[in-house]
Amino acid sequence: MSYTSENLLPRGTRLSRIRKILDILGYCRIPMRKIDLPNLVGQYRWFAEDAYRSNTGVGLGIYDRNGSLSVETHTAAARSHWDLEQQNRTIWLLRAVCGGEFQTDAGKNRCYRNIGPAPTPAESGCAQAYEQFGANLIRGEVCLGAASFPEHWTESPTGLWFADVFNPRLLFHHLLLVYLVATVEDYFRSTYVALLRYSECRGEILKGVQLSAQAAGNVSTGHICLEEAVAQSMGFAQPRMFLRHFERLDTKLKLDKALKSPVGRRKRRLDEDLDAWVALRNEFVHHSGFDVTLTRSRMEHIHDDLELAINRCAARVFVHYGWELDKTWGRPSTRQRKKLAAQ
Repeated sequence: MSYTSENLLPRGTRLSRIRKILDILGYCRIPMRKIDLPNLVGQYRWFAEDAYRSNTGVGLGIYDRNGSLSVETHTAAARSHWDLEQQNRTIWLLRAVCGGEFQTDAGKNRCYRNIGPAPTPAESGCAQAYEQFGANLIRGEVCLGAASFPEHWTESPTGLWFADVFNPRLLFHHLLLVYLVATVEDYFRSTYVALLRYSECRGEILKGVQLSAQAAGNVSTGHICLEEAVAQSMGFAQPRMFLRHFERLDTKLKLDKALKSPVGRRKRRLDEDLDAWVALRNEFVHHSGFDVTLTRSRMEHIHDDLELAINRCAARVFVHYGWELDKTWGRPSTRQRKKLAAQ
């Protein structure tokens, strides 16, 4: 879902004037491609990387329809407070300078309304980490659903280990597990960096940190921030490791409660599941180890459990700091999909 606005400019408006306005507003021009839409004469994008201001940025297209220029801007449902401000600033300035009228989902010549105050940079950073995890998880699920193999390679293990280890489904599921563990690691690292950058304990944690020559070079060139360079040298895959990092950052956060609290009638806690998946990932990556029970059904349940684990952790972070968690992504669970299929 996206929010689109359109500026209809008077005849005679010069394309060069529009481009000058967009330069002032900080847009970057995107090279045109052969597959672009008809009448499209220019593509631009705005994205604010500083202080986690942008979630999705603002996309913009300039169209020439029979000699009349129009400008379309759009933001996604996961847009940030500042993405929306930039979209409003763009449509308002184009009308103020060039004239004409604009249309948004709010009505004719009516800008969008931002609900509530602007979030803090730490809140925006944690929200972006959560949204990125959701996109990564859905990407993995789409990949799992789209994969197809010859019918003679069965979904379930045959019981003949020497035959099962050559099943391409099994190799695919192990590769997908590596990706899923990476998404978890990325979420916790990104959340940690967002909190560390604006924490009162920042100086204490960064004191005495020694960076590698490559990491120091990346920081000096502005490729990454100092906190990110520090986090890259820390482990965020295994719960016992990343929980210790968060504990040092904020002793009152108690992120371990989100993973160690019971879930229904499950016998294993979520942190124990995470540990098991990381161990399986390591066995596959470092020793080419195969688990013949890693079936498609099990992979679907792993997707469900990962979403549950990260949902709990994100909720814990946002409640602790008094923020509002706005989830803009979603996916049906394995149980919901089975119910729909049975109807």
